[in-house]
Amino acid sequence: MVTALAGGLALLCWPSDAGRLAVEGARPAGGRVGRWRTWRRVVPPAVVAGRWVVGLIGLAGSVIWAAGGPAVAASAVLWLSTSAGLTRGELRRRRVQADLVGLLAAVRTLAREVRSGAQPLAAVSAVAAAHRGSCGLVLEHLATVVGTDRGGGTPPPTDGSDPASEISGRLAAGWALSARYGVPWVGLLDALATDLADRVRAASARAAQVSGPRVSGYVLASMPLLGLVLGVGMGADPVGILLGTGAGHLMLLAGSTLTCAGLWWTATIVHG
Repeated sequence: MVTALAGGLALLCWPSDAGRLAVEGARPAGGRVGRWRTWRRVVPPAVVAGRWVVGLIGLAGSVIWAAGGPAVAASAVLWLSTSAGLTRGELRRRRVQADLVGLLAAVRTLAREVRSGAQPLAAVSAVAAAHRGSCGLVLEHLATVVGTDRGGGTPPPTDGSDPASEISGRLAAGWALSARYGVPWVGLLDALATDLADRVRAASARAAQVSGPRVSGYVLASMPLLGLVLGVGMGADPVGILLGTGAGHLMLLAGSTLTCAGLWWTATIVHG
């Protein structure tokens, strides 16, 4: 218990990326500490979201261990970790979808500006001023590339599932083709917008198709809880058995493990 408590406190006190860079005296290219680090990277489904969540789960597990024993604490940690991981995955999917929609609107606007005769740097700067968040960062980077005429420059680290960094690299590469070989930039922007539109439609259709199986998985996972409620209604004491006996502890841990594994398996099947 002491080890788990110390581990949770250590995770809560662990310095951030910006803090470590400040201590080491390092600053990434562009002069902003952690500018591109704000784009979250891929997290495997079994990894819980963030050091704060992991630390809080560790602290909660330590407290429950002291109150109810190791089996109850392990079951609680399983449920908390599963809930946090599934919530993070759902929020991340929604963020990616929102980023795709915003980037599609930004690229279409940029293509219209360039097609109307605006200078590339002026067009990029105008569109960047009208967008915030990931879209704004993408266009700010593109404005830097176009303004310094580096023919593409060095885009931020690309993550295959991060649309912001991916589109930033593709915009910079398109500008490189246009600057070096005279390829019409507006044609490249239109092609990128078409690709983004297809991805948005595909993501929306996929979300609609998997909504039914996902809800079914949640309903099945809630059946043990309904069984406990039914047992209490019939005059039994299932909660007391689970929390107050050795055999109940084993059944609680086994049931929690199987249910959480089922939730992760359902999420893996539904979302790939």
